[in-house]
Amino acid sequence: MNLTLQELSEVAAELGRDLVGGVVQEVRQPSATAICLSIRRPGQTMMLLFETAARLARMHLTQRRPETLTPIPAFCAKLRKELTGTRVFAVEMPWPDRVVVLSSRRGVSLRSHRGAADPTVWPTGAADPAPTASDPAPTGLGPVADAGEMTLLIFEGSGHHSNLFLTDEAGRILAALRPSSSHQRDLLPGRQYVPPVRSGAGGGGDARGGGEGNRTDRTDRTDRTDRTDRTRRLGSTEAAGAVVRPEREGRAAGSSDGPTGQHQATSGGATGPSARIDLRYSEEAERLAAEAERVRAESKLRAERKKVERTLAHLEQDEKKALGADRYRQLGDLLKINLRLARRGMDRVTVPNVYSPDGEDVEIPLDPSLGPKENMEKLFLRYRKGVRGLPKIRARRQEMLGRLLEIEERLRGMGELPPPRPLADAGEVPPPRPLAAPAPRGAAAGEMGRGRRLPYRRFESAGGRSILVGREGKDNHALTFQVSSPHDVWLHVRGFPGCHVVIPLARGQEPDTETLLDAAHLAVHFSKAPKQGFVEVMWTRRKNVRAVKKGRPGQVLVEGDRTVAFHSDPARVERLLASRASD
Repeated sequence: MNLTLQELSEVAAELGRDLVGGVVQEVRQPSATAICLSIRRPGQTMMLLFETAARLARMHLTQRRPETLTPIPAFCAKLRKELTGTRVFAVEMPWPDRVVVLSSRRGVSLRSHRGAADPTVWPTGAADPAPTASDPAPTGLGPVADAGEMTLLIFEGSGHHSNLFLTDEAGRILAALRPSSSHQRDLLPGRQYVPPVRSGAGGGGDARGGGEGNRTDRTDRTDRTDRTDRTRRLGSTEAAGAVVRPEREGRAAGSSDGPTGQHQATSGGATGPSARIDLRYSEEAERLAAEAERVRAESKLRAERKKVERTLAHLEQDEKKALGADRYRQLGDLLKINLRLARRGMDRVTVPNVYSPDGEDVEIPLDPSLGPKENMEKLFLRYRKGVRGLPKIRARRQEMLGRLLEIEERLRGMGELPPPRPLADAGEVPPPRPLAAPAPRGAAAGEMGRGRRLPYRRFESAGGRSILVGREGKDNHALTFQVSSPHDVWLHVRGFPGCHVVIPLARGQEPDTETLLDAAHLAVHFSKAPKQGFVEVMWTRRKNVRAVKKGRPGQVLVEGDRTVAFHSDPARVERLLASRASD
């Protein structure tokens, strides 16, 4: 469900109209495959999202301000260093492929790059057929003629090979969002950026990367980067494709009119291609996340079903052994009658079977290290053990059978998810929905669907993140080992009995300081620790928490824990208690 060339062209045209002249204020990385730029123009701030996930690759404006991963990934840190404070110079598609180049500069005023005499404006007009492996490959985004440091952000929206590259003005790759999967282009940091070569034009190239022409072209890239001719900088004249950005003169004239120019900059954000694509892909992302959660829950249920089936098999064997315990009573009685025939050191003894109508002899196994009386007591002990264990085994077996039926019912109840919503018309785009709090995972999600009592209370931190607090011993165990994930943060008051507290997080995500303090205050409030003065709360990842074998419900062992020490703030606790979600 990646963007088509036409859709990407429409988005690039919209960005060229709305973003040029804006200043990059902030760079965020909400996931390992996405980057979001905050670009400020007079009167408004626009969020530009780049997504490179396999089924969600796209770039567009969005009204959602995403969170960012912590610690800051290396690519995000590099973008912040190179792009923050720069002014967007152009948004263009220089090649007839799904590649968009966003160029920015430092120290260039908005007025300095408006006008027709700008020598760095990339050519517009119809593009000739796409380059192939036999044509010169369009490599080398060479140095520009104007003064000022130029930085290029190159987005490739080609499905599984989508990526985001940061290059200098000469086209040398400074960093990449994802490791390149191309087998025909050398796209490592420090190398010259090589655009993809489209197949089907007679050259046998590959849409994922350049063909032989690209490899041949790399041999003289050093000479090519030193040339200032525009066709050398953009590749061959045939490859300098349609640039989907309106003329700067028209945009500058419209922008100089004050309110009219401002209206032109904001109109695309409400009903333009970005709004439609943002709506469609937001719903698709939610659908894929729900599908992944369903697959995860189904996989967990299937694993639990196998475990229950193994337990039932063991219980069946134990029941057979318990039903045969009456034989040990008979053997004990026979040995008691014939105790004189047994001696220490014997491993068996043969005695007449008075319980048989034929009176045939029976062989009784003995422990050579025990005497006759000890062997007799051992046989009676095995009989009593079987008699006592049979009701427990049967009760446990019924419990497991009920659990197996419940799992089968839940597996049958997992239906197909609705198909993705088609792209809406421009006039039918509703306002963006606020980001919802993360839904409970695993067993909690299934129980919420059935309206059962949850084993935790839900609170909301100052930053809007959910905090889960266990209710009691059994609920603490369920929250820690059934609801939470291994990468969630787990908290507990040090040295005092109390409830388990969990902060749901994404894999690799770190908790922010305010959320950690909020969760620590809740851990103190729902514990027997003093509610005033200096307190200490330990926290760690949930994967470092283990249940104590044969211990009380909620009793755990913690490894690799860290400590949050603070003076309790009653106002913070009051705010958190007021944020409690309804059960």
